[in-house]
Amino acid sequence: MNKNGFTIVELIISVAILSIVLVFALNLLVVLKEKETSLDTDTDMALNQAFVSKKINGDIINNDGIKLLNCTTVKCDFTFNNEVKKTLTLTNNKKTIKYENEENVEFTRTLPKSTYENIEVEEFLNYTGGTLRIITIDVVGYSDYKIELLDY
Repeated sequence: MNKNGFTIVELIISVAILSIVLVFALNLLVVLKEKETSLDTDTDMALNQAFVSKKINGDIINNDGIKLLNCTTVKCDFTFNNEVKKTLTLTNNKKTIKYENEENVEFTRTLPKSTYENIEVEEFLNYTGGTLRIITIDVVGYSDYKIELLDY
């Protein structure tokens, strides 16, 4: 007997196999999208850390080092050796980092995560020529937001 087409059973099996393959493919796409979003957030956080660290370290160099660094849970007050004063603050319900002097705001950074707990300063290493201090901003869901300050 000569067959010219597919039987209904063959078509049902083909559709079932195709459906299973498509479910796995869609699941893979969802997982990849979540990974991409996570990587984007990590990249944004790292860029923000680098920007903030670079700006504050530039001020440390330009103002002859840190004379006094005083931090509370929402802000850090810097007094540099040449008596310039600047403040790093968590604003907008702790969603934004702001760095300013008495005359103007030097930068405002809204970070990808929406909640920040507090600011802590940890004196990390002492060198003969200076100190490495770490300002840690506890970000909910992202524990490694650290601003490194090199004071020579």
